[in-house]
Amino acid sequence: MVTRQYQLLESAITQEDGTLALTSQNGVVGGLFRHESDYVRLSFFSIALEITLRLHTTDLTRALSQLQMTGGLGSPREVGTGQSCLTVQKWLNEDRVLVALRPTLITDATGALSLNFALSEEARRGVYAWLGIGA
Repeated sequence: MVTRQYQLLESAITQEDGTLALTSQNGVVGGLFRHESDYVRLSFFSIALEITLRLHTTDLTRALSQLQMTGGLGSPREVGTGQSCLTVQKWLNEDRVLVALRPTLITDATGALSLNFALSEEARRGVYAWLGIGA
């Protein structure tokens, strides 16, 4: 059985311009969130690949605030359209709760391109605070 590999993002740092940077343990930026009117621009990076999504702020905050977990795995929520979306999900991994973020570009019925990230509890708290979501 093949399992997905996730890049762990461990910190969320608000920069001077208000952009939220999500970084891994070694300081590599894996994501940038920026407010744009009623939208949030999410840019996710993996080596030389970048996926950028522009999502309605209310849709994103609703999906994140409604995440529930039962039996170690939560039901995924998707935010976006039929061409691009962000899948968010909670799960239990080695006695800690992580939030998965999977930005996806959908080509057609034959395939899609996704990046797999997981937020540590510290990074999740930073994202929720930046979006104005209660803990």
